[in-house]
Amino acid sequence: MHQSMNFVKGALAAMAVCGIIATGHAQDTTMRVPDEQLNLRQCVDIAIKNNLTLRTSQLTLETDRALYQQAIGNMLPNVGLTVNHQEYTGKSINPYTYSYVSQSQLTASYSLSAYVTLWAGSSLQHFLKQNREAYQAGGFDVQQAKDNLTITIILDYLSVLSAQEQLKAAMVQDSATREQVRVYAARNQQGSINPGDYFTLKGQLSQNDVTVATAVNTLETAKVALSKDMNVQYSSSISLVPVGDTAASSPYGASIEDMYAYSIVHLPLIESVDLKEQSARNGLKGAKGTLLPVLYLTGGMNTNYSNLAQGETYVNTTQENTQQYVTVGGSTYDVYVSQKNYQPNTLRYGYQLSNNINYSLGLQLSVPILNGFSARTRVRNARITEESTRFNQSTARLQLRQAIATDYINMTSAYKSYMALQQAVSDYGAAYSAALARLDAGVITSYEFVGAKNSLDGATLNLIGAKYNYILQSKILDYYMGRLTL
Repeated sequence: MHQSMNFVKGALAAMAVCGIIATGHAQDTTMRVPDEQLNLRQCVDIAIKNNLTLRTSQLTLETDRALYQQAIGNMLPNVGLTVNHQEYTGKSINPYTYSYVSQSQLTASYSLSAYVTLWAGSSLQHFLKQNREAYQAGGFDVQQAKDNLTITIILDYLSVLSAQEQLKAAMVQDSATREQVRVYAARNQQGSINPGDYFTLKGQLSQNDVTVATAVNTLETAKVALSKDMNVQYSSSISLVPVGDTAASSPYGASIEDMYAYSIVHLPLIESVDLKEQSARNGLKGAKGTLLPVLYLTGGMNTNYSNLAQGETYVNTTQENTQQYVTVGGSTYDVYVSQKNYQPNTLRYGYQLSNNINYSLGLQLSVPILNGFSARTRVRNARITEESTRFNQSTARLQLRQAIATDYINMTSAYKSYMALQQAVSDYGAAYSAALARLDAGVITSYEFVGAKNSLDGATLNLIGAKYNYILQSKILDYYMGRLTL
């Protein structure tokens, strides 16, 4: 286990070095840690604000929302306006008279068209459901990412507190040993003790110094991990508010089945995989719908203009001789008729557009016959996706049960270790007091005393680690039960 963790830490360190080299000339925009003392809630809030993985999940959610909005738009009518102006030379058709002309002309046309899908094998409805459920699943993915980050910050936070407390205990132990070395140095100079006792205590002091140095390194490493997950600059002066001391009087008050029953209903991870399976199922139905005909309702309004379009303007009415005559009573009279006279003129642009309007309304049926197997390939891919999400759905439930069982076992072990180490510290403390008295009385050697002291020191440090491990395991199980507090 320690070798695996060392390997992971080494890999992360190598990646960090590569990142420094790659961004050596970039401007440092990393957020600095606040100067005030931070509590657990503040650390989690800062991490949620700055974490890159969470930001990626949020951007993915925005993409899902855009796809969902597009799926809604696909069910709305499509409306378009086309405006066309052209100049013709040579032989062309006069759009006003629909006759051929052999002269230059300028034409214009306006076309407003619209269509709406009446039926497409229900594919649009299924694709709408697919994208809506994918968007909802994305929201649960973001929440799960926040939960994962919260658990990570809790681990980092408790690691810092544990390292701080262990360092404090190590320094107390080092100080006590240093005082004993000072006393025994004077006695050694006086020749009142065995020199071996003095050098044994002096060697123990060196061991305590190593323990302090290791504790300092562990503390700073824990601060680096916390800063990294909060995505803030590392600072050795970061100060954290201690958590309330949790007294373990009994094991965790919920069973594995209780935690699983609650998690399977409320955990974002499970809600996400369920929605993704429903989304894939609707995606498959939608893909199958693309194999069927599509019925459209179409409509349009059109008008046009030509500079060759001619009209007539009334000028006057004259009496014209028909070159015929009638005889009345032996007299001959010429026959006249009334003739209205018009003058040709070019029709105005606006007049033509308003006078040439026509409308259309119809139904259009599109039947897919051969499209390069793209529709059938889409169906096959959708079926694979649906099977994959169904497998992920069952796997997520299995992994959740396994995770709960593992964490419950770890909780039980942490509780037993914590209780046992409390007793060990009490027993070793009594043994240490007795050994100290016997050492001062010259009944035992410093070697035996150091053994008693090391037992107490080791148990004390282990008790601190067990306490924070117990707190961590408690919070993990609280998360499964929906009662995690910061």
